[in-house]
Amino acid sequence: MRDLPSESEIINGWSGDPAHPLVSISCAAYNQQAFIEDALEGFLRQQTVFPFEILIHDDASTDRTAEIIREYAETYPRIIKPVYQTENQYRKHRNVAKRFNVPRMKGKYLASCEGDDYWTDPLKLQKQFDFMEANPDFSMCFHDCRHVDIVNGTETLTPCSRDKKRVYSKDDLISLRDGIATATKFRRKLSDDDLPSILADGLTGDYPSNARYALFGPAGYVADVSPSVRRVHSGGTYSGQHPGLKLFSKPAAIAKVFRCFVAAGYLTEAEISLRALIAASLAAYAEAHSDTRRRSNGPLRRMGVKIEVLALKGAALFIRILMRIV
Repeated sequence: MRDLPSESEIINGWSGDPAHPLVSISCAAYNQQAFIEDALEGFLRQQTVFPFEILIHDDASTDRTAEIIREYAETYPRIIKPVYQTENQYRKHRNVAKRFNVPRMKGKYLASCEGDDYWTDPLKLQKQFDFMEANPDFSMCFHDCRHVDIVNGTETLTPCSRDKKRVYSKDDLISLRDGIATATKFRRKLSDDDLPSILADGLTGDYPSNARYALFGPAGYVADVSPSVRRVHSGGTYSGQHPGLKLFSKPAAIAKVFRCFVAAGYLTEAEISLRALIAASLAAYAEAHSDTRRRSNGPLRRMGVKIEVLALKGAALFIRILMRIV
């Protein structure tokens, strides 16, 4: 194990009861033995005046990931609360965070970080907590992220707020096609009872969750938090996908949001997501078309056509719905 503050040292810095944490950290891990300690170190080095808990879920890893988590959980039993699966839940199409971590969270706020990403700022939680406490009408806040491509050996500082906006409205969050990096989000705890079931169950995942939180208030960009690190590698859930699937994933996620809004009767939000869907689909189609010209790749050409058709079908569906209402 790494040289980290002891459990008693961490808890002694808190002013609240460790049994009643104000912030819950959610971490999903699978076959990340080379990375998981960086994530755990980022959690355990957080300097806060309030108690927090670490909810970590190992999805039946076949390497040493679960063993490493178990070692840390035994050293920090009052802070780290693990779940070890014997069968992979992701392959069963189950949302790990929503199904296994969110139901057991005790905090008022939720901070997330995948097992192959990590935080670099020891004051991240405290700064975002202070922001949310000072802005009770906000549903979440976020900060910048550094993308580290292990395969290509490149690093890119990608500000979540490219135009340095400090406040993101409902329209902004729903139409933000590039999303917000998971490891930068700090969200207010929401109840599924606050939404129709079609939205509570359907708006899960990275981009859809942004649209869900948009219904409860704006998001704030916290500029003074050091960037979190998102690793891009062949074993990642997203980065390890076929290029064609990655190209399709953004329009597909937005289409999911659009369908949920339409089914729930949230037509204003559906219109916003439709505009985002058309823009994302056209961008993906243009990229696929460009890549097809460079490599004459048949599958990518077919993927580009599929994306374009998806956008057109979404537009047609929304028009039919409006015609029925009018």
